[in-house]
Amino acid sequence: MAFTDTPEYVALLAAVTAAAGAEESATLALNGLGAYILAHKTDPAALTALASQLQQPNVDLAAAIAANPTPA
Repeated sequence: MAFTDTPEYVALLAAVTAAAGAEESATLALNGLGAYILAHKTDPAALTALASQLQQPNVDLAAAIAANPTPA
């Protein structure tokens, strides 16, 4: 059996592929965010709305964690 046929290789390949996809997605998101900020740099309302949108997932995550503590 070749190494490339082993479950360990398949799992490693999947992990590397997922990481590469995440990096590409993050790059696109950050580039888009930068472009939005640049385009709206003189619009305080748009930047305030963006800040609120970026903070909301943190609020939602914190609430979910508080509502579902780890069992002892």
